[in-house]
Amino acid sequence: MLHFTGAYDIDTCIDTLEYCGTADLVGSAWGNDGSSHVSSSNQTAKCGEVKPIDKISLFEKFSQSGLHRLGLSCSNEIDFTGLWKETEPFSELIGPYWSLRAALGPVFETIVLLDRLLFLQEQDKFLEAYILPIFDPVLSPRNVALIAKKF
Repeated sequence: MLHFTGAYDIDTCIDTLEYCGTADLVGSAWGNDGSSHVSSSNQTAKCGEVKPIDKISLFEKFSQSGLHRLGLSCSNEIDFTGLWKETEPFSELIGPYWSLRAALGPVFETIVLLDRLLFLQEQDKFLEAYILPIFDPVLSPRNVALIAKKF
C-alpha cells in the first residue's frame, strides 16, 4: 500500500505508476487529429515512433490513482467509460480554463483580502487592521496574513 505525505520523490512516483500499471510509459504526445499517442520504454520502436493509446483506459487509471491517493477504494459500480464519454466533449476546455484560473486567481485573492481589510477598518475606530507578508512568496503565493488589533 502506498502512503503519501505531501512530499514526492522519484520512488513514490514510480510506485504510483506501478500501482496504476503505467510504469512503462515514458512520454506522450497529441496528434493533429486530437488523438493521443505514447511512447513506451518496453517496446522496440524506432526513435520518435509512437503508438496510439486508449484515452478511456488512461482516464480509468488516472481516476483509480486519484481515489487510491485519497485512501478510497474503487467501487465496481463506477462506470469510468460512461463518465469519460459524458465529459470528453469538455476536455478541450481544461487547458484554457486552467490558464485563466492561474492568471486571474492571485488577482481575485488580493481583491478578497483587500475587501476584508477595508471591512475591518470601517467597523470600528478603535481597531487597527493590517495585511502583512508572513514568509517568502516563492514558497507559497498565499503568504499574506490579515492582522487586526483592537486598542
